[in-house]
Amino acid sequence: MKVTAFLIKYGEIAIKGKNRYMFEDALMKQIRHAMAPVGDFKVRKESGRMFVEAQDEFDYDEAVEALQRVFGIVGICPMIIEENKDMEHLTETVIKFIDEQYPVKDFTFKVHALKLFCLIFTCNFYMTTTNRALVRHSKQVINVSGQILCNLRNDHICFIYSDRIS
Repeated sequence: MKVTAFLIKYGEIAIKGKNRYMFEDALMKQIRHAMAPVGDFKVRKESGRMFVEAQDEFDYDEAVEALQRVFGIVGICPMIIEENKDMEHLTETVIKFIDEQYPVKDFTFKVHALKLFCLIFTCNFYMTTTNRALVRHSKQVINVSGQILCNLRNDHICFIYSDRIS
């Protein structure tokens, strides 16, 4: 399970008024220009978010480095795109994601599952090295080590990410 796309977080473009689309389009053009030497990428915007999706194999470090040079990007979230079949499949995918992304497994984290700007659920979990399973906390955990975000789309696609590279 490897990173196949990036969620792009942009700064003050989001507070622009009726001409916001011009700033977003300019940023998309700069991203396309920066990513051209790295590989074949599709850049699109959707519901106030910007996505850079790989169309074929690419060098991850080179892609992140290219995105970091684009003026206007304040955050880069590497993510995987998964077909949203059911909750059990989503749980298995998150466990696989954690296994590959985090070398140390003893930590607590929150899972935020969002569906088009509506919070479906937020849960506290912990994962242990021994059982490699998600165990739901019975009470609120104040000091969580991290968070996993799952954006469920209407087209049965789920974006899963946790890191933010500045």
